[in-house]
Amino acid sequence: MQVKVDSEVVGGRLSKNRQSLNNALKEFEGKRITISIELAKKKRSSEQNRYYWAGVVPIVQQGLKDAGYKLSKEDVHLSLRAKFLNETIPFEDGTFIDRFKSTTELSKSEFGDFIEDVKQWAAEYLNVIIPEPNQQTNLL
Repeated sequence: MQVKVDSEVVGGRLSKNRQSLNNALKEFEGKRITISIELAKKKRSSEQNRYYWAGVVPIVQQGLKDAGYKLSKEDVHLSLRAKFLNETIPFEDGTFIDRFKSTTELSKSEFGDFIEDVKQWAAEYLNVIIPEPNQQTNLL
């Protein structure tokens, strides 16, 4: 089990969610644990998310339709996650499972890389160009 508590450090102490951390520690009573502290990543921005859903997904959807695949926006999104946000989780017994990250887990930089990967793939395999967020385009 893993517990994640977000907070800020002010004056060498947690400024918020201190009680959440204490409650999490109670869950591990009597067990050996490892505590890791790292800088929080900035999550994808709302502007990035709007661009993805209003600019990237519809153009990929149209490209797929032109190639003979009629998919909903949600199905296009799930397909892109499966293609570009796939990670393999190995187990000690030699087995593994595939997991598809959610875009909500991505940092701004990771989400930007994801969009660039989708744009490159769409240009190469669907023959469609996805404009930059500040470029205007006409969808047919």
